[in-house]
Amino acid sequence: MRREGSKIGIVTWYGTPNYGTTLQAYALYKAVEDLGCDPFLIKRFRTPFTLRNIKDNFNYNLGIRRFWKYDRTPHRKKLKAIRRFCRDNMRERRVTGPYGLRRLLSETGTLIAGSDQIWNCHDHFREFEFLAFAPGKRKISYASSIGTGDIPEQYRSKVAGYLKYYDYISLREKSGADAIAEVTGRSDICTVPDPVFLLDDSGWMECASDAAPKHDYILCYFLRKDDSIAAAVKDISRKLGIRKILMVPSGENPDFRIPGARLCAKAGIEDFISLVHGAAFVCTDSFHGVAMSIRFQRQFVAFRRFSDGDTFSQNGRIYELLRRFGLENRVWNGFLPADYDTDAVGRLSEKARAEGLQYLREALLGSGSVSRGTALPEEYIHPLDESSCYVAGMDDAGASSSGGVAYMLAKWRLETGGRVWASILDANLRAVVAEIRNEEDLQKMRGSKYVHSHFGKEAHQAIEAAVSAGEDALFIGTPCQVAGLRMRVGNAGKLLCADLLCHGSVPPAYLDEELEYLRRRHSLGTPVELSFRDGGRFRMKVSGSNGRVYERDAATQPYYLGYLEGVTLRENCYGCPFASPGRVGDITLGDYITAEGASPGKSFVGLNTAAGREAFAHIREKLLVRGPEGVLEARKSYPPAILEASEKGREYYVFHRCLERRGFSKAVRKALAVKLFRNNPTYKKFHNYCHRIKQKLMR
Repeated sequence: MRREGSKIGIVTWYGTPNYGTTLQAYALYKAVEDLGCDPFLIKRFRTPFTLRNIKDNFNYNLGIRRFWKYDRTPHRKKLKAIRRFCRDNMRERRVTGPYGLRRLLSETGTLIAGSDQIWNCHDHFREFEFLAFAPGKRKISYASSIGTGDIPEQYRSKVAGYLKYYDYISLREKSGADAIAEVTGRSDICTVPDPVFLLDDSGWMECASDAAPKHDYILCYFLRKDDSIAAAVKDISRKLGIRKILMVPSGENPDFRIPGARLCAKAGIEDFISLVHGAAFVCTDSFHGVAMSIRFQRQFVAFRRFSDGDTFSQNGRIYELLRRFGLENRVWNGFLPADYDTDAVGRLSEKARAEGLQYLREALLGSGSVSRGTALPEEYIHPLDESSCYVAGMDDAGASSSGGVAYMLAKWRLETGGRVWASILDANLRAVVAEIRNEEDLQKMRGSKYVHSHFGKEAHQAIEAAVSAGEDALFIGTPCQVAGLRMRVGNAGKLLCADLLCHGSVPPAYLDEELEYLRRRHSLGTPVELSFRDGGRFRMKVSGSNGRVYERDAATQPYYLGYLEGVTLRENCYGCPFASPGRVGDITLGDYITAEGASPGKSFVGLNTAAGREAFAHIREKLLVRGPEGVLEARKSYPPAILEASEKGREYYVFHRCLERRGFSKAVRKALAVKLFRNNPTYKKFHNYCHRIKQKLMR
């Protein structure tokens, strides 16, 4: 049985006469499903829900009125076959009005903006495809494309606003990733391969038909109509000595014909897969025609669909795809290129598949959408044991938030020649997982950071390389980060992991907005220093470049209070599967908090594996240690992070209703207005004063 919010909604193009849209949608759907998720496609609907839009949505869902012009195409049978494939192989959700949308969002844990040119603002701009209908939901993108190399000026601010709160953003082309990074100011945007590379040959062939002829043939699939193409195909046929030419029509160009070619006018998705797989040679100007040829290691040439000098040319998509596989010479320039090395391209294709699946796994694992039994093998889960739990702390914890045990572990690992990775605040006050190399870095890792740390590909690869080289490595992070690392590296003996008792984490974009708000409101210049704890006190302190300092206790600081009240956490933190006694690290660390309150200068330490117990033994003499009797039961008396995940309260819904319209700083202040007012020291003094007067009058 799946818990609430465990489903994955995918927004992308599919069901059109262009084969590529449905091929990439199917591949992404199957890849997400194979990771143990419960995906579904969301059919496009119109917002806001005015009477006219509700009527259009209703008619569209019933098939009475289509948004697509292709329903009037002469190739209706082909379109019918494509839509039948979608119905048979992918689940779809349709929304007509506000009730349907509320129900969909309540059941959905994560939304994915899929691939193809859904973000091509030169061709169209649809807020739906930026997931604007779901403010506050957890969002990621996979291989989305902007088609060209830039975002039109009139849409830049809107695009930045919609993408600001995505948990993960990936694009298909590097030029698109650079453009989105420039617009949003984010540094964590990456590129991943098109979804068609996520399935291996067996995954594609299980849904292929037997439409391919047994003899050699050239397959043609063109989106552009040009008489020079027909002449070029005839020339290629003569040079290859292959007389048989098959042609599948495109939705963009249904009337184009090559003289002498056999027309496969009714070919559905199953037939198209079979035809590409069985072709001796492929001629196409379609991005996905090229991609499927590479996926099946077919010899091919790619024709230019646009002039390279065209302002809105989309040729760059194909050029980048060919560069990825070292096939730049496959562009048609009037002569037939030599055959490429299919074995080498096959290896690169498998590498691309592994990269894409790894990105999806990392993006979805932390969301709680992947079931623990499927995503994380049981041998990685270690229940906390009463006999191996302690309270520990340094005699003088210094800059550490609790007992300084993480600091001592990292210091010991460095002194013994090992390598350490943990979260630090970089020069821009953004939390990132980085390698700890010296005492200066050790000081940076100390102290709580109540924001999600970016665990980038470089850090993953560095840890993986260190473990593969036989080096001793230590990683300190949240349980979902440890789980993702274990999935990538495995249960390697050289890798020691310490997971934190985590109440949840706040999206980095929220902290960026709050710091910008404080900078303007309190004239701080550029924020250069940030801390969340002052020993045992929960207090936010921001130092500016001009010497000014902003300080507030957690109860009166909106960002801090939003974190503590569970209002502003990442969506995956609610219902987190790792907030339980079953831990994923060799060692579990956290504040020692019981029903009676926090214990300043003390850390809870759970030793979950033999490697964890051995590591703790090396630093135990330098710590003040108590336990194990009664430690675990006392810690369980305060359930958050160890027995239960954070829950959504009324303020959560107020905050997310206002978020994308008003921005983080205003939204969190509105959602927490009552609590901030009641926590104000002046109000408390006045309240206590009135209470004393009341008591005197009652006497």
